[in-house]
Amino acid sequence: MKQNHPLKSSIILLENVFFHLKKHNRKGFAQVLAEKELSHSAATISRLLKFIEDTFGIVLDFRGENGQVQLVEADENVSRYQFVKSLLLWGRLKHQQEWVSSGLISFTTESRLRNFEYILEVYEAILKSKMLKIKYQKFYLEKEEIRIIKPRLLKEYLGRWYLIGEKNDGEIRVYGIDRITDFEVLNQRFDPDPKFAELYKNTIGVNYSGRVEQVLLKVEPYQLQLFETYPIHPSQEIIEKHKNEGLLALKVVINYEFEQLLASYLDKVSVEAPEYLKQKMLAHFKKMTEKYQK
Repeated sequence: MKQNHPLKSSIILLENVFFHLKKHNRKGFAQVLAEKELSHSAATISRLLKFIEDTFGIVLDFRGENGQVQLVEADENVSRYQFVKSLLLWGRLKHQQEWVSSGLISFTTESRLRNFEYILEVYEAILKSKMLKIKYQKFYLEKEEIRIIKPRLLKEYLGRWYLIGEKNDGEIRVYGIDRITDFEVLNQRFDPDPKFAELYKNTIGVNYSGRVEQVLLKVEPYQLQLFETYPIHPSQEIIEKHKNEGLLALKVVINYEFEQLLASYLDKVSVEAPEYLKQKMLAHFKKMTEKYQK
């Protein structure tokens, strides 16, 4: 008996869109579903396209000369497309155990991926503007806290995932996905707010303040070449480029993560402006030096 598992069928189709050069047409996709003993009628496939749109925010259709599956309105769907693609790619690689055990693939962030399976469900709640009730265990508290929030944004930083939520009083809070012990999607809805899509545009990490400043960095030549190929931030602009050094400008929120990033470059990068950040980094390095001299 053919079974109706829309999530399984969706992943099969999405993986074909994301990772296969030869795209399914309706007939070919129906055949794949039949081989996996999944429902594959024309009506089922039409409902499946609607399920993918409602669940993932990705609009697909069977079009083109051969009726192959393709993304509709790519410009509007690109961020959702890339997000879901990244999750599925992680899942595909993660479950290729023979690759992992052979040493061909190494997951340096594996210890940080607790509750990774929550992400798609939280993503769906954001997409449908549904309130979340979460149980959250802070590092420094013994008891769990219960919070009812508007889930606004998912953010990844250094291999760790965070939920950006808004309380009823408008306060924005950050919750590590790995610290959520349980959650429930509520039927209560809230109004979408476009500003949250831009919330972290100028923020490195998750500590958000909203105050954007211009930062000037003096950078050694080799490090500058690396920054050209892998920018610190999308606002990065190389102002000057000389034989012995370069000057780089950023428009970012100056927070803990940004300061830690600068500290990781030690003698390769120095702050030119603003002055207070220059003095703050100097104090960090003096304190570090004192620790090593003890």
